[in-house]
Amino acid sequence: MTLTHEKHEYSPAGSTEPTAFPTTQTPSPAREDDLTGLKMAVQTVAAISEDWVYWLEPDGTMSFLSAAGRQLTGRTLSDFQNNPGLLVDLVHPEDRPLWEGYHEAVQQSIRPVDIEIRIQTPQAQTRWIRHRCRRFFSSNGECLGTLGTSSDVTEAKRLERQMVDFAQEMEWQNWRLGEAYEELARINQELDDFAHIASHDLREPLRGLRLYAGILNQDYAARLDDGARKKLDTMVRLCDRLDVIIESLLQYSRVGRQEFLSAETDLNQLVADVLSSLQVSLDEGRVEVHIPECLPRVVCDPVRIREVFHNLIVNAMKYNDAEKKLIEIGSFMEIPDDRDLDQWGGEGDRRQVFYVSDNGIGIPEEHRDTVFRLFKRLHPAQRYGAGTGFGLTMTKKIVERHGGRIWVESKPGQGATFYFTLGKKCSSGGGR
Repeated sequence: MTLTHEKHEYSPAGSTEPTAFPTTQTPSPAREDDLTGLKMAVQTVAAISEDWVYWLEPDGTMSFLSAAGRQLTGRTLSDFQNNPGLLVDLVHPEDRPLWEGYHEAVQQSIRPVDIEIRIQTPQAQTRWIRHRCRRFFSSNGECLGTLGTSSDVTEAKRLERQMVDFAQEMEWQNWRLGEAYEELARINQELDDFAHIASHDLREPLRGLRLYAGILNQDYAARLDDGARKKLDTMVRLCDRLDVIIESLLQYSRVGRQEFLSAETDLNQLVADVLSSLQVSLDEGRVEVHIPECLPRVVCDPVRIREVFHNLIVNAMKYNDAEKKLIEIGSFMEIPDDRDLDQWGGEGDRRQVFYVSDNGIGIPEEHRDTVFRLFKRLHPAQRYGAGTGFGLTMTKKIVERHGGRIWVESKPGQGATFYFTLGKKCSSGGGR
């Protein structure tokens, strides 16, 4: 706290311009007029103020105590007059050294001097007050008395303490989150490195197994019976399947490791390219694809988002036993739900949602999350074509890397609709 020692003379006209402190204090006939006017002003202010207001005569005797002062301190004017040290006794013991320095500063200044201290009430309550004192002088420099005012700031101090505690708690939590984030990043990096290295290391012996199985099947075919040849064929098939799984692991680790491109992309052209690459399969499966409206342009990694649409369309074709297979691809705008509010900035923002819908076999409700897990298939590999159960896992990873979210709505026998968003930073807000 900075205490002001600059001195001003009291002016009944209300002037606040600083002047030199008078070196004489000769009583003036104007003293009584100055004092009367000043005390009337003090009483007027006290009548309309909620603050504790008091007046001390030059000898330190309290001659006025406002109603708010009596309520705050639990003492009467007579209590203060009968006990000159009561004002000091009210101050909390830990704050009395501060009060003594403050009192000395008041004696050396004519400007108001502020302090925040604690006082104790007769009910043993501790209250925080913001106290202000100012000495007043007559026009000829004679001390007229001291005006003291106090505001009860206990609630403000409590809120201030809560804010400090909250800020400290937030700082601690942020530190813990930072530590957890760094640990998670380290673990993810180790997992990515492990998948990358293990995939390469696993492939070498796998190639040897497949090679020798092929040699046995070709060079020793005459010596092998049908059962042996079938076992070797099964070995080759399993080696091929394991090679696909290892390749999927490599792709998955790359998605986690590599930086994504960011380019404005026309999704109409992107989806058209995907459908063109799948045209033979679409024709063979007699699949009808419908795009009701133009798709928007978005900022994304076009190669990765092409993979998203490819996986979802292939999934819609594969798990469909309807006589007439239907796939619908589209998008719409909606207000984000609670899970996406942070990503989209708050209520009122609208997000672009993309979907791929089919009339296939559907997904039971209890498996709506399972389908996105790594290498999870809901059906045996012999049913609905070969696969590793990796496509939707990769799709989810790509969508999340774009700051979005993917989910499915479905009922068994009534088809499935996969929805996904790409995050606010990917939105360019326009179709064509």
